[in-house]
Amino acid sequence: MASEPAELKIEGIHRYVRHPLYSGTILFVAGLFFIFPTLSNLIAVALLTGYVILGIVFEEKKLMKEFGANYKEYKLKVPGLIPGFKFKKR
Repeated sequence: MASEPAELKIEGIHRYVRHPLYSGTILFVAGLFFIFPTLSNLIAVALLTGYVILGIVFEEKKLMKEFGANYKEYKLKVPGLIPGFKFKKR
């Protein structure tokens, strides 16, 4: 039995940021570092942030294949991790 093709949903929080779960995860771990500023927490923040960014690279490639032009347009309009903050491409 074939499943229906997925639909790109850009409602709710996804109107403001493409990866809200990743944003929240980084914010949570960074917050723990500010509450408990230890070297091990700093290392955890750095490693987790790197892991999340790497995951985003792979996920965005997958989403581009799945949704094509719709995702490309969405990507141009909505920032990845920080609402209201877009990196300028050269």
